[in-house]
Amino acid sequence: LLNWLEENPEDRQKLFSDSSKDAKEEGRRRRVVKGTKSEFHKMMATAVFSVNDDANIRADFRSNPVNYTKSIDNYITRLRKEYRSFNEKLGQTGAGLRYEDLEEGSNLQNLVEQLEQDFPYWKRLHSFWCTLPNFNPYTTSLEPGQDLAAEALALV
Repeated sequence: LLNWLEENPEDRQKLFSDSSKDAKEEGRRRRVVKGTKSEFHKMMATAVFSVNDDANIRADFRSNPVNYTKSIDNYITRLRKEYRSFNEKLGQTGAGLRYEDLEEGSNLQNLVEQLEQDFPYWKRLHSFWCTLPNFNPYTTSLEPGQDLAAEALALV
C-alpha cells in the first residue's frame, strides 16, 4: 500500500488533500479528489491484492473486491490514527519538522527512532502527511522570516 502511495503522488495528493503550500512552492494548482475516495481505495486494493502471492487471496479479491476496498479504507484510517498518536508524542516542534530536518544525534531524532520501533511507517507517512493539518495538527514551520499573519489573512 505504501509503495502504491509513493509511486502515485498525484493520486495520493488527491486522496489525502494536497497541501496548498506545496502546490504554491511547486508552481502548480492544488490537486483535489473528483468523485469519491472509494475509487482510490479500489485502485489501491487492486494494486495490493490482485498480485498477492497467495492465489486464494487473488481469487477472493476478484470475487469480493468491495471487501478489500473497505479493508484499504480501514487500514488507512488506522495508519492515520497511529501517525497522529506518534506526532502527539513528538510534540509540536518534532511533528512540524520534515524528517530530513531532524538534527543528527539530537534528542528529537533519538525519540523518533525509539517510536519507530512500534510504528515503522511514520517516516514514509510523514513524507506524505507532514504538511496536511487533517493528518498532522502540528504543521507549522519553524523557518525564520515567515509572515504568518499575512498567510492567515490570505486564506480569509
